[in-house]
Amino acid sequence: MNPDISGGPHARHDEVQEGALRPTLTSNKFYVSNSTTSEFRRADDPNDKSKRKGDLTTYGLFDDGATVLDTGITHPTIDSSISSLSSEVRAAGANAYAAAKDRRANAIIEEKGLDIGFKAITFGTYGAFGKASHKLIATATANSPLPVYSPWVRPGPKAHAYLLFGFTLARANARMLINAGSKRSSARNAVRTSRSRSTSQVAVHE
Repeated sequence: MNPDISGGPHARHDEVQEGALRPTLTSNKFYVSNSTTSEFRRADDPNDKSKRKGDLTTYGLFDDGATVLDTGITHPTIDSSISSLSSEVRAAGANAYAAAKDRRANAIIEEKGLDIGFKAITFGTYGAFGKASHKLIATATANSPLPVYSPWVRPGPKAHAYLLFGFTLARANARMLINAGSKRSSARNAVRTSRSRSTSQVAVHE
C-alpha cells in the first residue's frame, strides 16, 4: 500500500502507518498484514456484516496470537498541546484518543468472543507519542541485535524506530500545512476572481 500523500483526509494517517509503523515491525522480524473486516466478525455468524477493521495486523508482538493495530493522530484543533492538561500530562490527547479506540474495539471483541487482540497506536499532532506507541517500539525492538556503535551509521533498533516515527510524523504534518495553505490561497483567488467578474458585469449593464 502506498501512503496517501495527496493531502486527503487520511494523508497523515497513511504516511505514518506505511512510512513508520509497518517498516518498524517488518525490520524487526514481525509479520504484518493489512487488517480486514473479517477479523471483527464472528466466523459462525453469516449475518455478521460488521464493517469495522483496523489498519495492520501483526502476530506475536503483544500476545502469542494476532493483534490488530489501529493508527491515530489527534486532529490539530483538538490536540492536547492546546489544552491546560498538556502542561501537566505529556501526550494527554494521544492517550485519550487511544483509550477511546481501545474501549470501542475491545467491547466488540468481548461481546463476540473473538480470539484477537487490539491496540491503538496514537500520536499527538505536534509529535507526542502515546503510551501504546512507546510500548510498541520497546516491544518490537527488544530482541533485535544492536549494531556496533558508530556515530556515522544507523543507531540501534529502538533509537532508529523513534527517529523514523518522529521524522515521518513531522513530514506528514508539514505536508498537511502546505496543502492547507494552498487550498486557502486557491479559495481566496477564486473569491477575487468571482468578485472581479461581478463588478465587470455590473459596469457593462450600466
